[in-house]
Amino acid sequence: MAGDTVSRTGIYSKFTTKVSGSYVAFYTDMGGRLYYERAPNNATYPYCVFQFIGNKPDWYMAKTTPDTVEEFMVQFSIYDKSENGLSAIEGYVKDLHSLYDWCSLTISGYTPMSMQRMSSNTPTEIDDVRQAMTTYRLKIDKD
Repeated sequence: MAGDTVSRTGIYSKFTTKVSGSYVAFYTDMGGRLYYERAPNNATYPYCVFQFIGNKPDWYMAKTTPDTVEEFMVQFSIYDKSENGLSAIEGYVKDLHSLYDWCSLTISGYTPMSMQRMSSNTPTEIDDVRQAMTTYRLKIDKD
């Protein structure tokens, strides 16, 4: 489905939004570091990686929605290695949710229908790196 490519642009555009001349809180939290699918090996912490982890199969969509609707699962993974422990990453997750929960993405050629949070895990720590994941269901309608 072509919508995943244009949806990337919408996700980045929302991330880099400025309100009254300042970037949104999640952008500031991440220092502007939002990567698609994989962060560089030398990425500075904290950072966020997002990826499309699946979409509804064509046979399901054909039975339940018009041909123009596309639906994706988008997973955001936040990584941090700061001295602030899990409390810092919990704040980042809150700002991620504030930015993307039920938001309207600007996607050329598509009308956004919904961006619904499906799950968000409790932050974990492995080898001094904290990680939290949030998954959204994104539905868009081709104009």
